[in-house]
Amino acid sequence: MIIIDSNIPLLPDVLTQHDEVLVVQHSEITNKLLTETGCTELFVRSTTKVNATLLQHTNVRFVGTATSGTDHIDTTHCTEHNITTTSAAGSNANSVAEYVVFGILQYCENINVTPDELTIGIIGFGNVGKLVGYYSHMIGLDVLINDPPLRQHGLELPEWIDEYCDLESLLTNADIVTNHVPLTTTGEYPTQNLLNWTTLDEIQESSLVISTSRGSVVQESALIFHAEEKGLSLITDVWENEPSFNSKLAEKSFLATPHVAGHSYDGKLRGSLMMAQAYAEYKNVEVDTSIIQQALQGMSVSISTFNNYTKLKNNIDTSRNITDDSAKFKSLLQLSVEDKQRAFAEFRRNYPIRRESIKP
Repeated sequence: MIIIDSNIPLLPDVLTQHDEVLVVQHSEITNKLLTETGCTELFVRSTTKVNATLLQHTNVRFVGTATSGTDHIDTTHCTEHNITTTSAAGSNANSVAEYVVFGILQYCENINVTPDELTIGIIGFGNVGKLVGYYSHMIGLDVLINDPPLRQHGLELPEWIDEYCDLESLLTNADIVTNHVPLTTTGEYPTQNLLNWTTLDEIQESSLVISTSRGSVVQESALIFHAEEKGLSLITDVWENEPSFNSKLAEKSFLATPHVAGHSYDGKLRGSLMMAQAYAEYKNVEVDTSIIQQALQGMSVSISTFNNYTKLKNNIDTSRNITDDSAKFKSLLQLSVEDKQRAFAEFRRNYPIRRESIKP
């Protein structure tokens, strides 16, 4: 028995030829369901906490998350119990990068400058960070990079990167700060509260802070304080206590959305494709993924349009509806805590098909 989150498109159609498939909403994925169905392979998104509580006394031996992040999976428990885990790392990188590009162009319009007058500081140079860096270069921004773990392992910077610098220098010199790191709490370079009361003291006045990785990378109370003290502009897609969210932070952000920067349909399809391929490798079978491949074929903006800022911004907003999403999300601010949580989850669960505009 294979159980699949209903927000993983086309994967059920692909895998039903190999085993019985049950499609459920993430809230229905419980230990009771896994036990009663005898589920052996489980496919989830980041809304499902995969841990001992969920998996104990079940037959699950394979867990795939159709998302880039894995902080919702207790990989230690899975390893100890011989449960294979896999993720769709990079599947939504272009979706997030496109969202960031739109936000930057909107910010430039708000303050009446062109991108080639500004410098962006990118914290984290993985799948998303690389695309954000490249697209930033294409629209004329100077690009600063900070990623100590990659630097330690011999990071080679593309020629279009202007400089690698430490976090303090990046915050001091960048007009735009965006982070694209995983959420980690241990190791030499933990990222939880990476942007906090101390580090945010270094940030330039009137700069833009973009948050699209994980909510707890930024200490929200510190960000709100520094936004007020230094006149920062904010774009916020991720929140410390999702599905709860900070209404004051949402109100102060000129773009505020419920963790949907990576929710393009293309990103979800890439995640489905990677899950199908991982299943095929795990089961040592051939899986026909043509239906997903066909769905991924679509129109995209030519790279040459990067020099037309207005057209690029409008193309992204037409296909992704980011401005409308922000307005809709901000309409939730006056709800009760419980209703806000419910609305946040429903917004994500019922997110419409949004195609990407920029070709990676």
